[in-house]
Amino acid sequence: MTQLYLHKFPAKRPRRACSHSRFGSGWIPRACAAFAIWAGAEHGVAGLCLSEIMKFLAWFIFLSGSLAAGRAAEFSVRSWDVDDGLPESGITDVIQSPDGYLWVSTLNSGVSRFDGVRFVNFEPPALSQLASHGFRRLFEDEDGTLWLNGYGNCMASLRAGKFQWEFTGPAVVNWLVWAGAGRAVFATKEGQLLERAPLGETNSSWKIISAPGAGANARFFADAETNFWYRATNGDLCRLAGENREVISPDAGVSEIISLAGDSRGSIAVGTAQNFFLRTGKIFQDATPTNGEPEISVRGLISDGQGGWWVEADNRLRRCQNQKWIAEADDWLLQKRNWARVKWEQADASGGLWMASIG
Repeated sequence: MTQLYLHKFPAKRPRRACSHSRFGSGWIPRACAAFAIWAGAEHGVAGLCLSEIMKFLAWFIFLSGSLAAGRAAEFSVRSWDVDDGLPESGITDVIQSPDGYLWVSTLNSGVSRFDGVRFVNFEPPALSQLASHGFRRLFEDEDGTLWLNGYGNCMASLRAGKFQWEFTGPAVVNWLVWAGAGRAVFATKEGQLLERAPLGETNSSWKIISAPGAGANARFFADAETNFWYRATNGDLCRLAGENREVISPDAGVSEIISLAGDSRGSIAVGTAQNFFLRTGKIFQDATPTNGEPEISVRGLISDGQGGWWVEADNRLRRCQNQKWIAEADDWLLQKRNWARVKWEQADASGGLWMASIG
């Protein structure tokens, strides 16, 4: 069976990396501020807690329910399934709301809310009219709204305990890009944006915004002015201002970008074959760390959640803040060679980086 591995790259210990537990394939890992990581798969819910010595809490929903023997001593595991109140064991996604509840979406049976003791199961009104009763993805915005993308390619919301059907057109949503003041913008599998605009207290309008040049599953990032940035398939750095597309160069002479990322502050990070650029106001500045080589070929970027960035460049994975390298993963190239692909990556609340890889 194909195995999926979790890797933790600590935030404060340069040149040290840990490869944690081994599970079955089928994950949809997630993370949030309160805990290290969330993940979803196909058979039940499990809580995974690292030892007290490590002082770190992580939760996982996973396929196999078993740890690799060599690492099991580091964890204590508690599992929940249908015998504990879940409507079914086919879990598709999981997210934590600001009030501490764990929301779990299922393949065929709506969603469940978990308070740490018991599950309360919900089937939104009119769900019986849809071809599928399951939800594929869950998202939660800063206003506390829970967004649900159904397998019928519809969108629903849950606010203050009340479900509402929002969008019944075809929509396979990959990410919540931005939300605020009743407005929400999602990225779709087709490489478009799906935008909700409020119309009064109870109504809303939805529209698809095309992103010329974006490929399937394109990533979008919002800046502080609520413009949306993406990398086109030809390497152009593009900005959507309203529905108008602009091609932006982060620096004179830069014609192609390799990587793009954003953070919750509206900063936009760009990697090229020579430099790392950062836009924190209205212009890009060279943010290449000064305590290393003068030029770096940036292959990947992700925010550390604390104003810094994890940077994959020149066969090394390092964390930088304020133009200084502050941490590095040991044997990055050797580890990466053993992976068929990286399925997911996200920083945790301490600034460390978690990755899920197919081995």
